[in-house]
Formats: sequence, C-alpha cells, structure tokens
Amino acid sequence: MYNYAMIIGRICTDIEVKQSKDGISYMTTLVAVGRPFKNPETDTYDTDFIPIVAFSGTCEFAQENIKKGDKVIVKGRLVQNNMPVSKDKEKIILQFVAERIMLS
Repeated sequence: MYNYAMIIGRICTDIEVKQSKDGISYMTTLVAVGRPFKNPETDTYDTDFIPIVAFSGTCEFAQENIKKGDKVIVKGRLVQNNMPVSKDKEKIILQFVAERIMLS
C-alpha cells in the first residue's frame, strides 16, 4: 500500500517557519480547497480547510516563495495522530504532511 495525496487550493496564512526543540524547522498552515459539488441546502460550493505541516527544505521554500492567497499544489501524505481527550477516549486527528509545495 502507498500513502500519497495531492491537494490544490489557496494558502490561508502567511508562511512562518518555526524551530522544534530538536532544531528542525517546520511550518503549519491551512489550504482552502473548494468542493467539486454544490451544497444542496445553500446552492453554493463549500470549502474545506486542510491543515498541512511541512519540514526543513519544503517549509523554507514555502517561506521564501509563497504568500497568503497563492494557489498551490501540495503533494504529500496523511498522518494519523491520536490525542487523548479523557482517561478512556482518544480523538483521531489527520494531518497532511507536505513533501512538496508548488505554485499553481
């Protein structure tokens, strides 16, 4: 099996690179992706806001070349993280890890 995904949308925030405790550079942002069908209740196209994270060279490229509102193609993979909510429950969080970000 292969975990590979691609999204095309618009960057929702200016790119800000941060450093982890281990000294690894990373960034997080949202990509706005329009749905290909209309919502029957509102007769409009809804938008999903996909959280992405990128590391090292990918985030440094994004910081230098991409700004809020730019249309991008993001290639990467989905990662599942389990976050404890209470003693016996967990919340599953999917995160898009960008391996490549390109201007569209």
